[in-house]
Amino acid sequence: MDAARIQGHHWICLHHSRSCSAATRHFRHQAGTDPMKSLAVIIVVISVLAVGFVLPNVIGPYFMRLVIFGLIYSLLALALNLSLGFRGEISLGHQTFFGFGAYVAAILATSLNFSLLLVLPVAALLTSIVGFAVGLVALRMRGPYFAIVTLSFGVIAEILAVNLVDITNGPMGISNIGSQANSLLGWTTSLKTEVVCYEILVGLVCLAGMVTYALRESRYGRAWRALRDHEDLAAAIGIPAFPVDLLSLMIGAAMCGVAGAVYAFYTSVVAPDDVFSFGLVITMLVSVVLGGRGTISGPIFGAFIFAFAPEYLRVAQEWRLPIFGILLVVLVMLAPQGLISLALVVIGKTKKSLRIGDGAR
Repeated sequence: MDAARIQGHHWICLHHSRSCSAATRHFRHQAGTDPMKSLAVIIVVISVLAVGFVLPNVIGPYFMRLVIFGLIYSLLALALNLSLGFRGEISLGHQTFFGFGAYVAAILATSLNFSLLLVLPVAALLTSIVGFAVGLVALRMRGPYFAIVTLSFGVIAEILAVNLVDITNGPMGISNIGSQANSLLGWTTSLKTEVVCYEILVGLVCLAGMVTYALRESRYGRAWRALRDHEDLAAAIGIPAFPVDLLSLMIGAAMCGVAGAVYAFYTSVVAPDDVFSFGLVITMLVSVVLGGRGTISGPIFGAFIFAFAPEYLRVAQEWRLPIFGILLVVLVMLAPQGLISLALVVIGKTKKSLRIGDGAR
């Protein structure tokens, strides 16, 4: 049997449920047939959305801003998690997509008076196209070379944003984004800007989580995990690395693009040194690693820790950031698989000890 037939045979097998492990099949069966779990998720989402209408009055504008940035970081972390968590490739260029989405929103809002709701699908589409273009070049590399190439695209994007003055207004950036009363929804509303942005971001994070879950349980998710765990073996049995890697990069780029669009409307200003900052990459990496790579709730949890923890450490004044860094190191050492995985292990051991105690009685 020739190599082509072997490759075709194994890739066809990947399309069928026979290639799933017994544990994965059991998990998918349980998730799909348990209506109580689905109902619980729906109730949580509706509750989180409803809280947004009263949250600004409860926690104040400053902490509301932290919540909104926590949601933006959550989108970015979920985007990077597709490459880092499921595929195992470290990308240092996702700020490129965030900045591009922010500039798309800024230009459409100030030049064509597009509302945020109209900008979101456009930003997602155009940013995914940019992700496709970046992937054509970067995905030819592996390991540290892939990381360096993606980082280079971020540097190039920032340089272009600074020098294309007629389009981007250069280093001064674009301001007065979404300054009109109907700029967010397309119609006038009495809701505050932070409330509208909160509701939209919660919806986007939930959508990103559902997309991530669907991909994880699909043949593409199984291909990502196979390539992550043993790329040579996966290639030998016919799993094509390039197309599945390109898919993860394009979907992650779209998530970053919509996050950048909301950021542009919320802050009303987009500048190259902000939206293409390497600090955004650090934020994504810390959120994914701290929360738990390859999970869905982990990156979201890590993003909120990254958004809130430095603010609660302000009592330490100039020692705030060093203390935060030390805490991150300690947490990563204690939970190398992420805090979510650590929490699941603790819960599992607690349940086991309780069962043993009940059995002894």
